[in-house]
Amino acid sequence: CIRDRVGGTKQVDLQMIVELGPDLVLANQEENLERDVRKLAEAGLAVYVTYPRTLEQGLGVFAELGQLLGCEAAAQREEARCRAVVDTVHAAVAGRPARRAACLVWREPLVAVGDDSYGGDVMKQLGLLNVCRDLGSERRYPFVDVATLRAAAAALLLLPDEPYAWTASERDELGRALGAKVAAVDGSLLFWYGPRIARLHELAEALATALRAEP
Repeated sequence: CIRDRVGGTKQVDLQMIVELGPDLVLANQEENLERDVRKLAEAGLAVYVTYPRTLEQGLGVFAELGQLLGCEAAAQREEARCRAVVDTVHAAVAGRPARRAACLVWREPLVAVGDDSYGGDVMKQLGLLNVCRDLGSERRYPFVDVATLRAAAAALLLLPDEPYAWTASERDELGRALGAKVAAVDGSLLFWYGPRIARLHELAEALATALRAEP
């Protein structure tokens, strides 16, 4: 239950957080600004910063938070629930040839999910070969263009609904330009670690449906 809203990841009401006096502030290195984290710490608040870049590291956050919050048993149960889903997904894709795929998270300019990122690792765990993993000098979120993506020959294009909300016409246009099938997916299942991992099978099913669709 959300009692008070303190802004977005990049526009945080620091004074409101201080006034609320939480025992623990959770932040993420990729989403929150370093200066905001530093100011909260300087105000005397305990701040814990997460930065998982693989699915395994995302699962590891349960144990870390369980220790911090004194609820190790509950954290272990939740981690076990999520690991069971991951194991099921792994079993479903085992032995299948990896499908060439790309995931775009911004339109102008086009930005892709690269190799050194949580979303990139989730793609790999789902049996996808990320064709953008070696594009450009930026390993995490490389800038790309249509010509480069077309040459990479992705069979599947993932277009999550965050951080950029792709329209249906934009999805259709990119799919035609790249000659790829398009999967409009829930970005929280691709990029959010923690309890969302228990819904990884939903993402796997969405990708399978997109691959079965008529061109």
